[in-house]
Amino acid sequence: MLDDLKFWITEREAIRVKKEAGLPRPWTKDPILATYRFCNVHREDDKVTKFIKEHFRDPNDGHPAMILNMAMCRLINWIPTLEAIGFIDNWKQERPIFTATMRHLTEKPGKVWTGAYMITAEADGSPKYESVARTLDWIAEDAWGTDTCLQTWEDLKGAPRVGSFIAAQIVADLKHTHMLRDAADHDTFCAPGPGSVRGLNLLRGLPQGTKWGQPEFQAEVNRLRLEVSDVIDVDAQDMQNCLCEFSKWKRGCARSKY
Repeated sequence: MLDDLKFWITEREAIRVKKEAGLPRPWTKDPILATYRFCNVHREDDKVTKFIKEHFRDPNDGHPAMILNMAMCRLINWIPTLEAIGFIDNWKQERPIFTATMRHLTEKPGKVWTGAYMITAEADGSPKYESVARTLDWIAEDAWGTDTCLQTWEDLKGAPRVGSFIAAQIVADLKHTHMLRDAADHDTFCAPGPGSVRGLNLLRGLPQGTKWGQPEFQAEVNRLRLEVSDVIDVDAQDMQNCLCEFSKWKRGCARSKY
């Protein structure tokens, strides 16, 4: 299984390099990787992350509303919608603009959200954009003075409709900003998500359904980082992401095709 994981990592990275160089398909002889879309080995190379980096994150590094914008970006995670919203400087002033824009987009035909980051619907039947706005209300009220990835993740989980997975994805973006760039656990932090837990259980030969607490999961993922260090240098969150994609590859499919 470890050899299979190393193959997936090196082959997926090779596909990225060939694709970005403009080489024609096929970029791989592996039939699963050639057919289905998989996230990159490094999260920073993924399409939506590159867009967020270029238009939201890097130009506004140091802005006090950074965490709100990273949360908003991941709760939407669809480039055309993010282009329509833009960076939010002041949530209280711009909330009506946000909801009006989202209402307009949802009333038109076409995609507004991605299915990658799901949130719980409101019990009162409110539209999804209002649920997201209420989550951002909560995030906008906090001063966010934490200086570790773990504590920021713990705090974000207190927001309504933000679970462990989404909170960790927001932290992954914040690690490239003034908020967490110098965090002591910058390279070692990670939190269990459904896909990465499936991948880790598969890799270690454990029954699917085996649960992991955050400290135990983080320790095991960091051990795994050392085991693959001969083929790739990744932080714990990228390693976790590889486990998620590895489990899809071993299953023989991913959500979408090329």
